[in-house]
Amino acid sequence: MRPGARLAGAALALLALSAPGCKPSSLTPFGLGDRGPDPVQGTYSGFWEGSTGAEGEVSFSVVSGEVTDLVLTHRLSCGLLLEFAFTDALLIDDGSFTGELAYEPQGRVVVAGTFTAPGACAGTYTFESLAVSQGCPTSGSGRFDAVRAPAATTKESQP
Repeated sequence: MRPGARLAGAALALLALSAPGCKPSSLTPFGLGDRGPDPVQGTYSGFWEGSTGAEGEVSFSVVSGEVTDLVLTHRLSCGLLLEFAFTDALLIDDGSFTGELAYEPQGRVVVAGTFTAPGACAGTYTFESLAVSQGCPTSGSGRFDAVRAPAATTKESQP
C-alpha cells in the first residue's frame, strides 16, 4: 500500500470513529462544521402571543427551553370567559410541549403545542369537569396559534 493511501485510510478511520456524535445536519460542503441551527429546532426564547379558536387569547414566554407563564382564555357558548393560567414551566422537547393543570376539587385542563416555524406555534387544549356557572358547558376543547413578539416586547410591556 502506498504511504499516501495509508495516511488517507487513517484519516477516514479517525473520521469514522468520531462520526457517531455527528449529525448529518452538522456537515457542510467543505467538511465538518456547524451550519447553524435547524430553523424549526432553533431557539424559541421570547414572549409569544396569539389567539384561540374560541374568541380567546394565548400568551406565554419561552426561557431556557421551557414554556413559562402560559395563559389561555376560552369563551364558552353561554358567554362566560374562562382563563387557564399554567404556573409550572413546561419543558420543550423536540419542538413540542405538553402540560396539565388540575383544579380542586375537580376538573383539569390539558395543553399541547408545537413550534411549527422559527416564529410560529400551534396547539390544542381540552378542559373537562370544570365547576362553572349553571347552564355553561363543563368540558370542551379548542386550538390556538401564537407568534413570537418582536424582541423588544415583554410580558410586562403588554397592556
